[in-house]
Amino acid sequence: MTSIMQVAPSLDVGGLERVVSNLSIELIHRGWDVSVHSPGGEPFEGFLEDHDVPTQRIPAPLPRLDSQFAAARVLSRQIRRRRPAVIHAHNPAAAAAARLATWLARLPETPIVATYHGLPDGRLRRAAMILRAAATVTVGCGENASAEIVRAGVSADRVATVVNGIDPPSGDDACRIRCEFGVETAPLAVNVGRYAEQKNQQLLVRAFSSVVQTLPSAKLLIVGTGPAEPELRRLVHALGLGESVVITGRRDDAPAIIAAADVFVLPSLFEGLPLALLEAMSSGRAIVATRVRGVEGLVEPGVTGRLVPSGSADGLAEAVLHLLRDASERERLGRAAAEAVRSGFSVSAMTTAYESVYRAVLAGAPLSSATAGRGT
Repeated sequence: MTSIMQVAPSLDVGGLERVVSNLSIELIHRGWDVSVHSPGGEPFEGFLEDHDVPTQRIPAPLPRLDSQFAAARVLSRQIRRRRPAVIHAHNPAAAAAARLATWLARLPETPIVATYHGLPDGRLRRAAMILRAAATVTVGCGENASAEIVRAGVSADRVATVVNGIDPPSGDDACRIRCEFGVETAPLAVNVGRYAEQKNQQLLVRAFSSVVQTLPSAKLLIVGTGPAEPELRRLVHALGLGESVVITGRRDDAPAIIAAADVFVLPSLFEGLPLALLEAMSSGRAIVATRVRGVEGLVEPGVTGRLVPSGSADGLAEAVLHLLRDASERERLGRAAAEAVRSGFSVSAMTTAYESVYRAVLAGAPLSSATAGRGT
């Protein structure tokens, strides 16, 4: 069996981590020898182990050089033992650590496929420099991600596109979720994502303070984990929203919470290709999102959701309020969103596309045949 080593910056809650997990499991089902190397984290470390995917711990490959060397020293020993045909690193820092590790392992010819999941504008140029030096091939997780990394300086003939994929929802747990949070009949908005600056949940909390002034029964669940959690909780308290906004913390049933929502809200500053948004669309939820890269092109305004200017609390509040009060509009947008995902995104198609990338890299073939957009 051909050996693939997946290198991830974490296995905590997040879209990148879900991609690594779903891809690894599907590759094993297809006969590849796959292992996942990361600092660990839940829920996905346990999820991988439950599916018999080998996992090994490494120090976190962060953007700092000392962090990358620390990760590389441990990873190099794992490379010497496994001698992978391909290393698949997720984001530039992991790619840098993987390349350093191949040198330390004295296997510098090992090809590295690096998936670029998106970064802020201020970090793009450095990311491109790292990817040029470390990656044999860079894969954008969507067409926008590929285009921006090419604009930042990665040669187009070394860039492929593989669109993130999700599995269809397994069922609707709406009653259980709504009963748990005491929102059986309340208009319910949900956000799922890391509590981090990129996800901009502070903007959503401020917007929701306007929503409840007009619709006092409305509720908001913000699901995730991350460094901004204390700040989010302070903001909810400062705005007197303790009865209206729940910061849930980490939940392993985030897809079920999404399915229980009337409206899914994504106020991010930027995205690669957000899996939580795809899950919401797949579940037939009405979408409100900021008009930012990684979201534009995925949400068609007025057809599969509503887009508002980035940073506009008033725009976000107006769009959320409108959809919470208009059930027929929610239903229309949700049906169109679900159809768009069914016809365009799946774990199977994502895995097939990555298999094409691996084979092209191993054969030294052109990447044009490995590039994949939406597929089923």
